[in-house]
Amino acid sequence: MDIQVLLKQITELFFMIFLGYGLFRGGLMSVGFNKQLTAFVLNVTTPAMVLSSVLTQIDAGKGGYHSAVPLILLVTAGLFLLFPVFGFFIIKLLRVPKQQQGLYLFMTTFSNIGFMGFPVVNALYGTTAVFYTALVNIIFNIFVFTAGLFMIHYGMESKASIRPKELLSPKVLLPFVSVILYFINVPFPSVVSETVDSIGGLTSPLAMILIGSTLATMNVREVFTEWRIYPYILLKQIAMPLVLYPLLCLLVADGTIRNVLFVLVLMPVANSSILFATEYGADEKLAAKGVFLSTVFSMVSIPLVSYNCTALF
Repeated sequence: MDIQVLLKQITELFFMIFLGYGLFRGGLMSVGFNKQLTAFVLNVTTPAMVLSSVLTQIDAGKGGYHSAVPLILLVTAGLFLLFPVFGFFIIKLLRVPKQQQGLYLFMTTFSNIGFMGFPVVNALYGTTAVFYTALVNIIFNIFVFTAGLFMIHYGMESKASIRPKELLSPKVLLPFVSVILYFINVPFPSVVSETVDSIGGLTSPLAMILIGSTLATMNVREVFTEWRIYPYILLKQIAMPLVLYPLLCLLVADGTIRNVLFVLVLMPVANSSILFATEYGADEKLAAKGVFLSTVFSMVSIPLVSYNCTALF
């Protein structure tokens, strides 16, 4: 992993975040606009970017069966089984109140692959890596709409219930469709591929601007009063990746695949933490603080942990 390239790309992405923050503060974006733009990014531009990555592979003659596909799916599933283990360790270590334990489990397990992972991976490793990320996203979506519902309710009186409708949304289905197209290996007309690529290319700037605009909606003073979130972020974004990287080295020989998976482990708390907390009556203010502080801290933690891991192993 080229640390200089990583720093450059992370810096560029954070400039976009600062732009979103300024646009909201300047009145050019609003809460209502954020919700509409979020739906657009999740359901249109991100699926288009995933599909574009597959069409690019097919056009380059790299479609069909590839041993990387089952490997990535299996390793990712294993990671999503390990993340809650770290989550339970964290909530016991920090003595998290019972009513907040489920949210801490959720935040530990689900990182910002959609809004931040795709843009960072695309910037660092290109379209092939975006396809790998799409495979990770399949496992993410399966877990978030099944196990994630039980996690967010952990410690709460209300019971979790899985909604089949969520599993049929474009952001969940398209990664599956993309993998099928990859294996079928049927080329599309260039006008289709280029159109999909142009739409998918909107994802990175829009996602980063949205993060900044969302952060601008929060009361910054209130954010910094949550003392428990600071050791939590250190455990999630430094300790947990440092423990997992040697495991990835043992399981994944391919350097690009390993780096893609590791970059996704390094991502901050997912925006979906706020959405799920609001939807199911968890502590949405805590979720917002987790997203805000972990996103800001990731500008330091991603290059720092990446550099040390690649230097040691």
